[in-house]
Amino acid sequence: MRDLIVAAAATVILLYATQAQADGMTKTDLKSFKVTIRVFDPTKGLESGQDYVLPVDSPDAEHAIASTTANAA
Repeated sequence: MRDLIVAAAATVILLYATQAQADGMTKTDLKSFKVTIRVFDPTKGLESGQDYVLPVDSPDAEHAIASTTANAA
């Protein structure tokens, strides 16, 4: 029971900290980018793949590519 109370308290603290951080953050202007990724079988080479164009709202092109690559992985 004690572990459950500690976990609940930690969750409330985490939610409060997240909300406090969100309230203090400045709004970033986002731009639309179209990021192309290729999904392929590495044993068959790049030609075996298919391209996907994904719409991404991001502050800049570098972030759009990095976040899309990380999410695709």
